[in-house]
Order: sequence, then C-alpha cells, then structure tokens
Amino acid sequence: MSRIPWYFYDPVEDEYYYWPVNPKEDSTSNAINKSFNYTSVAASRRTTGGEDVVSTVMFESRVDQQTFSYSGVVLEKAQFDAMEDWCSRPYPIVLVDDLQRGWLVYASVTWSRMRSRRYPYKHSYVFSGTIFEEYEV
Repeated sequence: MSRIPWYFYDPVEDEYYYWPVNPKEDSTSNAINKSFNYTSVAASRRTTGGEDVVSTVMFESRVDQQTFSYSGVVLEKAQFDAMEDWCSRPYPIVLVDDLQRGWLVYASVTWSRMRSRRYPYKHSYVFSGTIFEEYEV
C-alpha cells in the first residue's frame, strides 16, 4: 500500500507542496461551544523591503472557531525551509490530508531540534492554526 501524502495548496499563487513525511500525531480539537465567542488571529511578517506587516482576522460566532494541531518530523533542510515558507504566508492556505479532506487554514509551525547522525537537520514540529472553512478538493 502506497503512502498518500498530505499537501498544501496556495490558491493565490496556484502552488502545491506535497509533504515528504506525513504528521505522526493529530491533536485536533473541534469542540462546539454554545456560548458567544470572539476569536482573533494575528500574524506578522517582514517584506523584502524590510517593512513589518501585521495581518489580523476577527471571527464572531456562537460556535468556537475550529483549530488544529499536528506534530511530526522533518529530516532535511529543504523540508524545514518549505514548512517555514508555507506557514509564513500572509494569507490563509489550503491543507489537504491523506483522506483528501481539505481546509482553508491560517497556520504556524514551532520547531524542536532532534540529534541525529544520519540526518543532521532533523527537527520535530508542531503545526497548528485556525480553520476558516472546509475546502472542496
């Protein structure tokens, strides 16, 4: 049985990135709360001209904004750089899992270095963020 890779899709640039290694743990929580909630998501980035830009999205609903969290490992610098690139985009991207379920998400990634003689750039990651809507694949 062959592996079905997860992938990112950028609807603005029409680009795809297929993950070389799928996440190993799913800590997703999509609980429904009947109270009225406000959620905001903020991110910052530096433009090529050195200017800092901050983007904010506000959400208001009787249902909590859905969030996700996945963890896994990257083995090479190219994989690390690709995750950094995709998670630093100033707009939501599409995440598609191995079951071909898609979500429009605003994501971030955090890293922990793992020592390895065979893979000197081995890192574990936690990839998490906010789900804006389901995306038809």
